[in-house]
Amino acid sequence: MKKTEKIEVRLSHEEKAELTKIAEGEGRSVSELIRHLVERYITLNTARLPKKAPWLALGATAIAAFLAGHLLTYYIAKSKSHPPVYNFYTQVDKDNTGIGSDDISVPIIARDGYENTFIIPRKQGDVEVSLRIDAKRDALPVLNVILCEKSQTSCDLIASPKLTFDHHDSARIKLSSEKGYGIRLGIQPAEN
Repeated sequence: MKKTEKIEVRLSHEEKAELTKIAEGEGRSVSELIRHLVERYITLNTARLPKKAPWLALGATAIAAFLAGHLLTYYIAKSKSHPPVYNFYTQVDKDNTGIGSDDISVPIIARDGYENTFIIPRKQGDVEVSLRIDAKRDALPVLNVILCEKSQTSCDLIASPKLTFDHHDSARIKLSSEKGYGIRLGIQPAEN
């Protein structure tokens, strides 16, 4: 009986070359590197926390996801053939004062169609953040953001702003939710 399965993945020539360089730098084969990345992704995305999980466990999960994302983005950013990398950050305040805020920062790639979704865990209700990049030729990239408050059955829209940005400057926006807390969003070039 077969213990492993084969999956075909299509990559551009540049992506395959970069992946090969990274694998060689780590002393692994490309297959080993991809298996390792898949295992980490599965581990990060299948960990189930109890309903009333201690905030320490949530913090540890957020830090692990943050570090894994930054590590992968660092390797991609080293390649000159890839689009630039930016840091997207969000801060959700308890009461519009900036005190007791829940902060998250994630790396994003300014490539047309790039998408990322993550959760900001909060005692008062989790906030889901969905990102999508529109990067057309000869135009500044646009970051489309959708923020919603998660409940057991739905995700109630908070806001859906768009941030236009370039590699020289950062973009920021501050919003207020109907429930009385403030949300700050921003994007800035990643330091290489």
